[in-house]
Amino acid sequence: MPIRQYLGSDASFGPEDLTAMGTAFSEARRILGLNDLTEPHVELLGRMIVRAALDGERDPARLCARAVRSYRAAKAS
Repeated sequence: MPIRQYLGSDASFGPEDLTAMGTAFSEARRILGLNDLTEPHVELLGRMIVRAALDGERDPARLCARAVRSYRAAKAS
């Protein structure tokens, strides 16, 4: 799960949380066509998912939807 690289040192998540975040990250990258993991936009997306999880969201579909909306809004700005 490449999402782990975007976790800060203060973030503490259990295995189920990490799985949900990883699933959301993979699906959001697919939706947005971000296939190159070295692309800076991928890091932005990963951090958006982590922020949503830190806010308490744990459902992969909602994490994904929230990150995709946030990413598109940031790109439109």
